[in-house]
Parts: sequence; C-alpha cells; structure tokens
Amino acid sequence: MKKVISQNLLKQLVYRHKLCSKYYMKDVEKAKLETLIIGSYINNDYLSIIQFLLPYKPNIDDINKTNYIHGIGLSILRKLFNEMNNERDKLKLFFNSVNFLKTFSIENNVESQLGFLLLVHDFQNWYESKELSCTEKIQLKDELQELWKRAQSKKLIKPYLFNTTRIYSKEDFEIASNIAFKIQNLTRKPKIEKIESRYNRNLTLVDSLQYPVDESNYILGMEKAINSKKQFMSLFKKQLINEQETYFKTQNIFRTSTEKITAEEIIDGLDWLPKIEKTFSDCLKNLDDSEVVTFLSLFKANEISEILHKEIMKLLSYGQNMVNYGYFEKSIIKMIFQRIQKDFMNDLLKHDDEMLIQVFDKYVDFFLNDNLRRLFRPREYWIKVCNDLKVNPDISLPFSDLNLWTIRSKLAIFFSNIISKSCKLTNDQLIEIAKRHPELSLNLKYTKELKIFSVKSIAKVENEIFYDEFIDPGSKFFIIDGKFLEYLNIYQFKELFFYSGVEMPMLTPPRPYLDYGKGGPLYTLNSSILKDKKIFLNVHLEKQMEIRLKNKYQGRPIWDALNELGCVPWKINKPVLEIMTKLFTEFTSNINNEIFLENLGFPMNPNVIVIPKINDFINHNKISSDDKSKFREFFKMKQLLENKKTKMNSLTYWMLYRLSIAHYFEDSILYFPHNIDFRGRVYPISPYLSHMGDDVSRSLLIFANGRKLGPNGLRWLKLHCINLTGFLKKESIETRLEYAEKVLDDKIRDSARDPLNGSRWWMESEEPWQTLTACIEINNALMLDDPSEFISCMPVHQDGSCNGLQHYAALGRDKDGGGEVNLLPAEKPADIYSVVAMRVDSKREKDEKSNDNSIRDIALILRNEIPDKLPRKLLKQTIMTTVYGVTEYGAVLQIAKQLKNLRINDNNVGILANYLKNQTLASLSEAFKTSMEIKEWFRKCAEQITRMNRSVEWVTPLGLPVYQPYMKIELDGIDEYQVPIKSKQINAFPPNYIHSLDSTHMMLTALNCTAKNVEFAAVHDCFWTHAGTVEEMNKITRDEFIKLHNEPLIENLANHFKKTYVYDNPKDEIDTKRQKLLLEVFNPKIEKGQLDINEIRNSVYFFS
Repeated sequence: MKKVISQNLLKQLVYRHKLCSKYYMKDVEKAKLETLIIGSYINNDYLSIIQFLLPYKPNIDDINKTNYIHGIGLSILRKLFNEMNNERDKLKLFFNSVNFLKTFSIENNVESQLGFLLLVHDFQNWYESKELSCTEKIQLKDELQELWKRAQSKKLIKPYLFNTTRIYSKEDFEIASNIAFKIQNLTRKPKIEKIESRYNRNLTLVDSLQYPVDESNYILGMEKAINSKKQFMSLFKKQLINEQETYFKTQNIFRTSTEKITAEEIIDGLDWLPKIEKTFSDCLKNLDDSEVVTFLSLFKANEISEILHKEIMKLLSYGQNMVNYGYFEKSIIKMIFQRIQKDFMNDLLKHDDEMLIQVFDKYVDFFLNDNLRRLFRPREYWIKVCNDLKVNPDISLPFSDLNLWTIRSKLAIFFSNIISKSCKLTNDQLIEIAKRHPELSLNLKYTKELKIFSVKSIAKVENEIFYDEFIDPGSKFFIIDGKFLEYLNIYQFKELFFYSGVEMPMLTPPRPYLDYGKGGPLYTLNSSILKDKKIFLNVHLEKQMEIRLKNKYQGRPIWDALNELGCVPWKINKPVLEIMTKLFTEFTSNINNEIFLENLGFPMNPNVIVIPKINDFINHNKISSDDKSKFREFFKMKQLLENKKTKMNSLTYWMLYRLSIAHYFEDSILYFPHNIDFRGRVYPISPYLSHMGDDVSRSLLIFANGRKLGPNGLRWLKLHCINLTGFLKKESIETRLEYAEKVLDDKIRDSARDPLNGSRWWMESEEPWQTLTACIEINNALMLDDPSEFISCMPVHQDGSCNGLQHYAALGRDKDGGGEVNLLPAEKPADIYSVVAMRVDSKREKDEKSNDNSIRDIALILRNEIPDKLPRKLLKQTIMTTVYGVTEYGAVLQIAKQLKNLRINDNNVGILANYLKNQTLASLSEAFKTSMEIKEWFRKCAEQITRMNRSVEWVTPLGLPVYQPYMKIELDGIDEYQVPIKSKQINAFPPNYIHSLDSTHMMLTALNCTAKNVEFAAVHDCFWTHAGTVEEMNKITRDEFIKLHNEPLIENLANHFKKTYVYDNPKDEIDTKRQKLLLEVFNPKIEKGQLDINEIRNSVYFFS
C-alpha cells in the first residue's frame, strides 16, 4: 500500500527526480541526434544535418564534458563541401549553411570554434578561386564578411584556449589557430602553466601526497618488464587494433573432438546467414516504430545479418542453454552501436590514430623515466603531455554515447525475434543428424522443425543474503535448445568468442581517468568509471555522482588511485598455467579424479556424469507395488545428477574461458584497468582474467616488473607460502617460519620440482595454486648462490584480519573488540572466529540448563549432533559477513550449509541454524559493544532519512559522493518521482559505509606506496607487493589506517547528514518538530572506548 505523502514533499520529490532525469534525458536526446547526424552523413544529406543542428543547444550543465555535436556537424559540412565537384551544389550548401553559422552557440566550445573557422576559411578560399556572377559574388562577400565579423569577436572565439581534440588533425588545428590569432590581431604567447595543488587543500588525509616524495625516499631497483619506447609504441599500435576489433577470439584449448569438422563449420553449414538477412528485411518492412526504422536504415541487411550471426556464434560457443537476456541485450546493442560509431569515425577522422600515437609517444616517458614517475601521477603527466602538444587532455571519442538512446530495448526485442525466427533445424536436417548421432536420442515423431533460440521468463526467487550486493535476478532468459548444444559438443568449437574493449586486458598502460572521473581507460572507446549495474538504471548513478562533485579537485585522489592500480604491469604465470592445462585436458574426464580435482578448484567434465534411465531401475514388464518408492528414488537421483551436470558444465566453461585467454596472452605484458562501484569499492574491469577472484584466478597472474629479494625477501616468500596453506593460522610468525624451514626441501622444493608426481604437499593447502606458485618462486631463488639477488615477480599478500570489524573497532575505539581483530600487539594472532565460537559454546552450556523447555531442547539437540566444541568454520562465514550486511535469513542459510557439511541430521538443520544464528549475533554484540552501537546508530539515521523519502548519501573521506541507489519509481498522475526501498536503504547503509572506508584505506595505501615506487595491487582488504617491499608496504598500511581513523569520521558523517537533510532542506518540506527529531538522531551519543589507535603500528597481525 502506497504511503500518503504531503503535497509539499511530493512537489520536492517530483522536482528532484525531474532534475536528475533532465540531465540524463539530455544525454539521451544527444545520443538520438548523433545517430540522426550519422544517418544523414551516410546519405550525403547535408540539409538534414543543418536542420538537426539549428535548434540544438549544448547542455550548459555539462561544462566538464566535451560536446562534439556542433564540431562534428561542421566537420561533416566541410568534408561534404570539399568533396563536391558541382559548383552549383557548393553554392547551395554555402547559402543553406549561412544562417546556422550566424546563429549557433559557439562560445565555450573549442570544437565549435575550430570547426567554424575551418569551414568559413574553406568557403573563403572557394569564393576567391571561382568565377561567379556579380550578384552571387556580392551576396557571398556580404555573407562571408558577416561570418568573419563573428570570428573577430574575442568574446566568442578565444584562441589562447585552443586545444585540438579527436575531431581535427594537427594541420587543421594550426590553420584554425593562425586564422584566429590573425583576424583578432593577437600575438601568440607561450602558455603559462598554472601551478596548482595536486589535491584539495582541505583534504588533510592526502597532505603528504600533495608533493612528490624526496629522492631519498623513492625506492629504486625495479626491473621493468618494458624498458624501451620502441617496445611501448609497438604494443600501443597493437592495442589500437585490438580496440577497433568488435570480437576477440582465442583457441579452444579443451577441444578433444575426433571429428574432422568443427562446431563453427556445422553452424555455417546450416545456412542461417541468408535466412537472417531475409528475415531482417521482411521484419523491417512490417515494422511501424519510426525510431527503430530510422536507426536500422543506417545499415544494409547483410551488415546486420553478419553482426547477428557472429553474436549467435558467440552465444553458442559458451555452451550454456540459458543466457541472461539483459546480458544479450547489452552485448548485441553494444556491437551494433560500436559498428556504426567505428565506421563513421574511421571515415571522418582519418587522422585519429596519428594524434593518439603522438600523445602516447610522449606519455610513455613517464613509465621509462624514474624521476618523472616520482614527480607526477599518471593523470598529471598525461595532462602535461597533452598541454605541451596543444591537445585536449580529455580525448574522448566523439559520438560515443549512442547506446544511451532509449531504443536499445526495442532493438534487442527486434533482434531476438529475428534470431528466433531464422535459426531453426528443418525436419530433413534433424533426420540427418539423428542418423549420424543416434546417441542424441532425438524425438522426430512430432518434430517438424526445431527452434534453437527462444526468450522465456523464469520465476526466480531473490534470496537477499547480503544487503550490500543487489544483483538483478534476471528473470528473462535467452534459451538455447539443449539437444542442439549436445550436437555441437560432439564437434566442439575450434575458437572461443569474446568481446574486445574493456572486457580484455590491455597491452599498454590505460588512458588515465581525469577530473570528474572522465577519460580512461581505452584510447578509442569511452566507458564509465562506475561499474555498470543494470538494476540501478532508473537512478542514473553516474549523473548522481556528477551533480554532487562540487569542483575539479573533489575525487582526485580516487581517480589517481584507480590510475595507479591500472598501471601495474602483469604477466601470465606460465609454469602454473602449464600444470593447470594438463589437469584440465587430461584429468577431468576421469570420474575417479573428482575429489582430487575439487580440492584444486577444478570441475569434472560434465560428459562423465551419466544421467540414468528409468529402465535401469524398473522393469516395465513387471511392475510391483514397491516400484512407487523406486520411482521416487529414481527421479530424485536423476534431478540431483542433472543439477550436478549443469553446474559442472558452467564451471567447466568458466575454467575454459580463463585458461584459454591466459594461453592467448601467455607471452604478453598485461594491464588491468579498474573502476569503482557506487560505494567506491575497486574492481578490475576484465571479467575473465584478472588477479581478483578465486585461487585459480589469483595464481594465473604475477607481476611483470620484478624486484630483488634483498635481505628479507626470501623470509617473506617462505612466510607467505605457509600463510597460504592455512596450516598454522593461529600460530606466531616465528612458528610458521620454523615450519617453513622444516618442510623446505621435502615439501616446498619437492612441490616445485615435481608438482604432480612428488609429495603433492601444495595440494593440501587452502590455496593450493598460489601455494604452488610460492613453492616455485622459493625454489628458483634457492638455486642462486645468493638468493637475495633473485629477481622476484610473485606478489606477496598481507590480509586484513576481518577488516570490516577492524574499521568498526577503530571507529568506536573499541579496545576489547580491537584486540580480537588484531588492532593491538600480541604474541600470536587473535582469532575472532574461535573467540565467537567459544562464546556460543558457553551460551549452549547455559541453555542446556535453561528453565525454558524449548531453548533447552534445542541446546541438547545441538549437543547430541556436535558433542565437542563448535568448530570455528561453522560460524566463520557468518561472523565475517555480519559487518558486510548479511541478513538474519542469510546468516541462517550460511550456518545451515555448514551444518550439512558436518552431516547433521536434515530434520535438525533448520532449527539448529536459527539457534546458532541468534547466539552468534548476540556473541558478536558482546565482543564489539561500541562497534555494534555505531552500527545501530547508522541504521537509525538511515531509518529517519528514508522516512523523508530520501536516499541515504554521504561523501567518503577521499571525496567520492555516495548515493545509495535502492530506489523505486512511483507515479502521481503523470508525474514520476522516486522513493526509497526502505528495508534495503536501512540494512545496506552500515555495510556500505564500512565498504567506503575499507576502499579509502586501500586507496590511501596505493597512493602512498606508488609515490615511493612500491608496486601495489589489492583485492579489497588484501594488499599485494613484491617480497622485497613488504615491510615498506606494511608500514604504509598501518600509517594510513591510523591517519584515516584519526579523522573525526563519525562526526563528519553526522554533520553531512545535518547539512543534507536538515539545513539544506526546503523549509516547507519538514516542520520544526521534525527538524528537532532529525538533529537529535543525527547527533551520535556513542561513548568511545579506550583503544589507542597508534598501537596498530606495533601490531604484527593487523595486516599479515
């Protein structure tokens, strides 16, 4: 039931929604206009281009964005004019253009000013070189004089601010600049670079980063993977080619088919391509949506059919019979729009690569010269290079937002319909397949044709285990016929298909993100700095961020941290890849290897899972009364095996993607651009291959740059190796190192020398593949007479100790809780999981004597099922995720899963999981009293904010505006407005705020490490560096955590809430009583504990 909202509040809600939607819809209209301009260009229809340009006014709110509409339009008019051979046509174009040239908005847009000058210049040259009638000459002269008069206006055209962009060649830029300086009678002066502070002066967290570190603090000795400009430039040209390719193909390393032809050839032999082309033409004729028809008229039928055929090939190569429809929509639209943009830009901007190469040629000096690396951030040096070359630093590709146009969903429906209608197997084809492959058991009796693709909606329950990760449940799916996939699997694909662009690693350092989060990371394509989450589409997350960034300084440390993380070069860990490939191709087809492979994170080949047939269980000729139970047994077993087979199929393909891409890049140096989610958490953009993921993913990559181990590096490698095993996690570092020495030769080095046939010690580890990598690195170092001289590339990790609780304990200066998560020095690492398990055990003992029969009975059932002490792993996941927003329902599911793993009676799992959930949360609250009070204050604040029908928003300590996107659209008549999804806003705020803090700490550590030339990578609260620089990173990690928590974080948050929701709120939206209540709630009455935050410097196990 919709809550009644006062008229004043409703008015404000509608206004806010319209304001944000206005920004977004202007981008949508711009995308539509760009498409129409492209269509007119393809048809040489300059009159339509002028008609489209005349009413267009750039969005004055987008002062931080380069607007190319007029610049591109003028470039097209100039190109068409110069290509005309007929003088009368030129004359017509001139006179048709004049009115537009006199009136369009030219100020504050360099692209428009340059385009205007160049077009008028070409008109002038033509006028002076051609014989015209006196009347025409006078007319032309008068019009040209008026245009030149406009060019003389120093208010409209400002040559001192000229920078070239993607639209203009260097020669065009010089021509336009010379004209402007000459016509305005100005003298060229060298551009004086303003010296400005790196970051906002009020941002005390980055005071030490405002200037470069002293040379004495810059740690030299990095062995660079790429050390010549020639090598960089060669890779850059390859990178540009990769970005121009729509699809990316790799060899299918798992192809074991003995058939002579491939799955690709099978598909080609079905002649779907001409069928798709015909269906497209037929459907287009009957389409009555003018917008879609206008857009599709940009293509020839054969162009669309080729794109769709490639998309079909890619979908089938995935081997999955269900593909999320949202993914299909996003991918097919991306391909379509990218095709238009590339064809258009390649034709119009033939000079583009030349300009990019010129800029990159200077930019790579930053990666070759240690002193430049010390003096600048990637963002700063990029801007310097661009300014020196008179190039706009934001070299965003023009017309790159075409896919914002709202027809994308209509196009996806249109294309999916074409695919469904075109891609079928005829009866004759089915008969032929059945003859060749009787094992497929095709039922031909009632099948005249087989439709391969269909779209279906499937009900799917969204189990909200975590409140901070809301993923679109994707109830709509693209369904691919299972029998057809089985048929293709007989032949198997020779190649796998992926998208190019941001989904693949880069071969060069990425283009840096600039002020306001613009730019980066590709050079010929644009993408958002925010992770794409389709479920938040109505909220326009990027717009929400943009309108809250108050100036160019805000957020700079965040853009710089992302740039630094993206500039880390990586390479494939070839020895480990070789062993993985051997296991994947030789071991996964033997069912006897299942447990062995599962321990290594490898799936069984789904083909070895045989689905039983009913005849194997029941004799149909003689059915007894006992057969009912056999029926039930059979169908239960069949369902389990089918589910297992489906799961193994998905896991097999996921492994195949990663290993195949790793093989493709096995001799390459790779870079992984990063982006952020709305909270500021950082992720590599590449979905298949990156260092973020499971043990397999992490061990496939190592640093490409190396560093000598130095005096302590071998010690850190040994310690890291033992840490990865998890064998001695409760023991001191000294005990772990003693164990490392004990097993050095017969376990560690033996694992490296003979991974598959030796002791296989590495396989017993919690993280076996990373352990194997460490074994190999240690063995290689010990082969040298002096191991300290060994050039090590393996990242060594330092993990936070239940990092979310570390932040909570630090916020509340919670001494007891801080001790449990290693904020205080100790001889051995504290283990919060064991501590909470002990507390729960004590509660169980007490409950066994309870007077409440129901409680006593549950406690006794638990004692009967688990007589000994509760194992830490039973509650670990719930303890770990409580801080990250696990719901009570989610906690029950987590514990239930662990209980099942312990073989607890199925009938008792539910009641015991609920009991243990309650006791675990209660025990955590006791151990972290102040921390849990802060969490409760977070919830109360969020509750009051949602009562105002507002989203919870705050600013991270590094300046990122965070806007919780859990909103829904409601209607008041024809007016739309957004209201919060209250449960999500309230429950998600505590974990989201903590995530914004852990991300801030990571970024501060990244910035300070890279300032000193310490290689740094991270997986959230797991920090990576070379073995030789672990001690330096550890010092920085602790210093930055202390610095962060010495800020008045809670007080700042409270003041932000007061300003945003009280002082800046319209007076007619909240009354005095409500204001008083809000100020009361936003005033934190939390008595902080006695934790001395500086003690973290002495805590060995804080990050270890």
